[in-house]
Amino acid sequence: MMAVGGGALLGAAFFFWIAGPRVIDPRAFEWLMKSDWRINFLGWHLFRNDPWQWPPGRITGYLAGEGTTIGFTDSVPLAALVLKPLDAWLPTPFQYFGLWLWLCFALQGAFGALIVRVWTRSLVLQLLGALLFVLVPTLLMRVGHPALTAHFVLRWALWLFLAS
Repeated sequence: MMAVGGGALLGAAFFFWIAGPRVIDPRAFEWLMKSDWRINFLGWHLFRNDPWQWPPGRITGYLAGEGTTIGFTDSVPLAALVLKPLDAWLPTPFQYFGLWLWLCFALQGAFGALIVRVWTRSLVLQLLGALLFVLVPTLLMRVGHPALTAHFVLRWALWLFLAS
C-alpha cells in the first residue's frame, strides 16, 4: 500500500506544481473567472441557491424561461448534488473545483500504482508507473473542463479487471 499512497502523493504534488495551492481554498474563486470555468462556477452557484426540484439537478435561474441542469453547466454534477444539502454550512462564495481537480490527480496516481503492481512488486517501478499515469497528456488537456478529469474511474476499472 506504500506505492498507492506514494502514487497519490505524486499526483497531488504534480497538481500543486501546475496549479498552486490557492485553487484548493474553497473560498478562492478568482482563478475560476476565465474561460469555461466561469460557467462551471456560475452553474454551481445558481444550483446551490435554487430550491430542490424535479428532476434533481434542475436549475431554473439559468437560461430564463427554460432553465437547465447542473450537468449542462459542466459543474461536476455528482459533487454538486452531494454538496447542495450542505449549503447552509458552506461559505459564500464556495467552489469545489480545485479540490476536485486535486483529487482527480491524486487518484490517478494511486490507481496508476495499483495497475503497475499487477505486474511487479518493485516499489520504484510502481511509483514510476504512477507518475506516468499522472503525466498522461489526455488528463492534462482536460484540466480546463473539471468534469472531464475523472480519468481515475477508468484506471479503477482497468485495475479491477487486471487484478481479477
